[in-house]
Amino acid sequence: MKKQRRVIIGDDNREVAHSLQQALQRYAFVDIAHSASHVIEACDTNLYDAVILDVEFGYGISGLEAAGIIREAHPEFRIIIISALDYSTDVQQRTVELGAVFLQKTVTTEQLTSALDLGDLE
Repeated sequence: MKKQRRVIIGDDNREVAHSLQQALQRYAFVDIAHSASHVIEACDTNLYDAVILDVEFGYGISGLEAAGIIREAHPEFRIIIISALDYSTDVQQRTVELGAVFLQKTVTTEQLTSALDLGDLE
């Protein structure tokens, strides 16, 4: 029997967070946080296989800043940066520097599970 994976989604848009959660619940146990600081706190108390972060939150630190903190503390976590906007090459370059993957929020379940390396759990 394969281990149930654990993922956290960080997005201040509750609809997006819940849509992503529903898309992934077949593949992993999914937590949700609506601020970057709550994602960081959760990562410090739980072992996640992957972290999905929106680039921008309506308040507090950005998803990219949170990703940097999480990467430093937990280099083993897979990090996916998502956005509804088409960000500059600076954002995409920072994503690469963090060893993360950048995806548009219009991502399909197949693309998301592939980026999270969850497809082998079907």
